[in-house]
Amino acid sequence: MAGFSNSNVAACPNYESCYASACAIGFTNTTSSSCSHYSDCIASACTTEGFNLAGNGGSLIDCMAINGAIGFLIGGKANHLEGCEAYGNTSDGFRFTATTTFGSMARNCKAIVNGGWGFTATAALDGVMLFNCATYGNTSGGINTVSAGFVPTNVFGPIVLTGNPDTNPSGLDFSLNTTAGAGAALRRAGYPISLPGL
Repeated sequence: MAGFSNSNVAACPNYESCYASACAIGFTNTTSSSCSHYSDCIASACTTEGFNLAGNGGSLIDCMAINGAIGFLIGGKANHLEGCEAYGNTSDGFRFTATTTFGSMARNCKAIVNGGWGFTATAALDGVMLFNCATYGNTSGGINTVSAGFVPTNVFGPIVLTGNPDTNPSGLDFSLNTTAGAGAALRRAGYPISLPGL
């Protein structure tokens, strides 16, 4: 079962500071036209996916999928992920399904010590973009740009870390540490650094 589920095509639900733990799917949108919004939500130890967006036009802002199976499964069009983290999942951190995710993007997201890829897709993608996303310690690799994955020209400014950027994940402290090549490399490193004209 899902912790939080939306199957209403007409609705655009907002989930703010929600927590789902030990569910099959933490948060799911099963409709093709719903514009769900998730902000500061956490999915922990979910056995299928932390977040499953099959709908279109959704957004995930500062959400976390930790210690589950797949962190984020994005199956709809024009979904936007900003500042999200997939940590310690047994499979991929962020997985996009190739035929239906055209126009989606992830920006300033982190994939850390997942058991599969940090960022991947079910087949080669040319319609999904990654901006300024960071990876460390993912078993299969950081960003899959071969065979089934992202077209390299759609990956902008990837950050390959040399250490875990989180202060104390086992104690659920996911603030950035000050270690060089790890948390220090992400401090003041969000994209864009400043707004045009300022």
